[in-house]
Amino acid sequence: MSKVRLIDANALAQELLSITYLGCDGGYYKGRADERDSVLQRIAAAPTVEKRGEWIQGVQHENSGEDWDEVYYVDCDQCGYRVWHAEIGNTSPPPNYCELCGANMKGEQE
Repeated sequence: MSKVRLIDANALAQELLSITYLGCDGGYYKGRADERDSVLQRIAAAPTVEKRGEWIQGVQHENSGEDWDEVYYVDCDQCGYRVWHAEIGNTSPPPNYCELCGANMKGEQE
């Protein structure tokens, strides 16, 4: 499964509305309205991420040769995707969204 890429659909629609094309006479004109409107309708109809989840914290003990080290991670409770604290920095909070399934980890309604 590929990672979910969350985008701001409203910003994308606004960008499409502002696109201009260079005409053959050197002037600018708006793109064909019917094609643009078709794309905007597809963006509006696209499925949205509705999953809500939370990070489950865990620790793994690893032998570094002389001592046992504690390695911290968080798992997505929706799909099991694991984020190691070393990847995000031990003092950084985990991401607001799961990179694999797209679950909103803030738990807030959008």
